[in-house]
This record gives sequence, structure tokens and C-alpha cells, in this order.
Amino acid sequence: MNRIYSVTLAGAFIAIACVVFFQKLGSEKTALSNGSSSPGSGYEKNSRLSEIRPAKSSQRIIKRSKPKGLSDYLLKNPSEINSLTAEQAAELVVAFANDRGLKLPGLTSIDKNVARELAKYEGIWLQLTSLTSIDKDVAYELAKYEGRLNLAGLTSIDQDTTRELAKYEGDWLKLSGLTSIDQDVAYELAKWGETGAQLYLEGLTSIDKGVAYELAKYDGSIVLGLSSIDNDVAEELAKKDGGQLHLWGLVSIDKDVAQALSRFGGTYLSLKGVELIDKDVARELSNSDVSWLSLTGLTAIDSDVAQEMAQFRGQLSFSNLSSIDREAAEKLANYAGRRMYINRGTNRGTNRGTNGGANLDPDPQILEILNSNPAIQLPSKYRDDEIAKQ
Repeated sequence: MNRIYSVTLAGAFIAIACVVFFQKLGSEKTALSNGSSSPGSGYEKNSRLSEIRPAKSSQRIIKRSKPKGLSDYLLKNPSEINSLTAEQAAELVVAFANDRGLKLPGLTSIDKNVARELAKYEGIWLQLTSLTSIDKDVAYELAKYEGRLNLAGLTSIDQDTTRELAKYEGDWLKLSGLTSIDQDVAYELAKWGETGAQLYLEGLTSIDKGVAYELAKYDGSIVLGLSSIDNDVAEELAKKDGGQLHLWGLVSIDKDVAQALSRFGGTYLSLKGVELIDKDVARELSNSDVSWLSLTGLTAIDSDVAQEMAQFRGQLSFSNLSSIDREAAEKLANYAGRRMYINRGTNRGTNRGTNGGANLDPDPQILEILNSNPAIQLPSKYRDDEIAKQ
């Protein structure tokens, strides 16, 4: 009886164990079919990694959105740059920080952000000669540059843009691409710069009385490319009472224009394009109170012209005389002014840093006449001490 009882009890335990086992097995299958996982399973690890790691496609998008810097080639050859982002402009400014200047002749347009970065450049000059136009926002930013600013490519400019550009903090501005300006633009330009500033407008071959009136208010030195000039314009320009006046395009002037220009109240008058003058023009110019008169375009003067020019009391420059006859030399020897430079470089105008213009090879007797006046400065090879060595 006891044996039968023991066997029965053991069988019951075995049956219970089987039931528990199959129940557990069934629950695990159900969990797997529902997508759940137990702690530490491979599924859970993969799931966590997917949360931490970004997708490869999003990585590529981030790389494409990163601003592209300038190539080493363009950093070595900035003249070939034809477009810039603000970031690239900043990079360029840093790359050329130790250079005297930055020249970008291939850059045809910029926005205000690029202009803002370029204006931070600390070199002596910034050349943007291929910009044909700028708006007032770009002008506002470029005006912050403190070096020499070359915008020779601008072919037009309006009053609003000029007003911003007139705030330019440097002392050298080149706008030689402008072939015409109105009185409003001239009015704004005249506000820029102090006595030592230089404004280049060589592209202006003609201006009217109103423009001349406004430009005469400019305190600095101004360069105009006028190919012709009437008496009204000459009278207005002569009212400029400071700085220098360079009229580079004039080939000839008459007595009335010479008389008007003789009243110029600045320090330096350059008529370097004038190739020939007569005694009437010479007489009017010699009466000028200007400190320095440059006639570097003259290739010859006769005795009548020489006699009149000898009356000038300021400094006088002749840089391209190809010949002087004895009679003209005797008239010039009477010069009582401060200095007369004949074919000798000066510190003004286009002869800066040179020691002569055209090749002058006069007779030794003529050289002796000219050298008799210590105020007349000839090239070193024509001085008495140099001639004695030969």
C-alpha cells in the first residue's frame, strides 16, 4: 500500500513539472511573436545602437551644408577668384594679413556680407577693379576700410550709394571708371576726405558747370580726365581753395581758360596733358598764385613762352622737353621762382621717384646758361660738376 502511494505521488510531481515547463515555453514564444525582448538580448542592443548612431544619409547632408573654403590654388592666385562667400572673404583677409595689398580683379559682384569682411583687411590697398556697380549697403561696408580703395571698374553710381561711400575712412579713392556724374553725386563726393585725401576721376572727360561747382568744394586733391574745358567750368574749378587740381586729359587750353585757372587757390595745378602753349597762355599761367605748376606735357618752348614762364614765382615743372634753343635758355635763366625742374623727377605727379623725363641733349653752352641759375634743376648728368667729370 505504501509503495503504491509513493509511485502515485511521484507521478503527480512529474505531471506538475511538465505543466509548468510547457506553460513557460508558451509564454516565451508569445513574447517573441509580439516583438518584445528579454534583457541582454541582441535585439535590445541593436535597438540602442540605432538610437545613438545617426543615419548615414543625415551625415552626408551635414557635410554638404558646411561652407566651402578657398582652395590652396585660389589662395595663391587671388586674381582668379570670381565669387566669394562671407566666410571665404574672411579666410582671404587672414591669408593676406601680412601683404601690402589685396588685388581681386576677377571679382565682378559682392554682397554686403562679403564687403563687411573685406573691409577688415589691414593692408595698404584693396583693389576691386571689376565691380561695375555696388548698392548702398555694399558701399556702407566698404567705407569702413581704412587703406587705399580702388573701385576703378564702377561705371555708374547713384546719390544714395555715393552718400555711403563718402563715409570712407581712407584717404585714397579711385573711381576712374565713371564717365559721367550728375550734380547730386558730385555733391556727395565732395563731402569725402580731408586736405591730404586723393580722389581719382580720370574717366570724366567732360563735366558741366554744376558738377564743377560741387567738385570745387572738395578739400583734398582731385584728378579729372577732362579732354576739353570751357571758361565756365574752369572758373568753377578754380574756386577750389585747397589741395591739388590735376587736369590730365587736356591737350591744349586757350587764354581765357588759362586766366580762369590762374585763380586756382590750391597748392598744385597739373596740366600734364597740355603739349603746346603760346605766349598769351603762358602769361596768364605765370600770374597764378599756385605754389606749384606742372606742365610736364610740353615737349618744346620758344623764347616768348620761356620769357613769360620765367615770371612765375612758384615751383615749375617741365619733364618732357626734347630741346631748348639758346634764346629760350637765356629767357629761362632769368627765372626768379623757387625751383624750376627741367626733365628732372620731382615728388609730385607722374614723375615721382624718377630722375628725369624725356632725353634732353642740348649744346654745352646752353647747359652752362641754364646751370647759371641755381633755382633751375637739371638731371644730374647735365649739372656742372657732372659735365666737368666727362
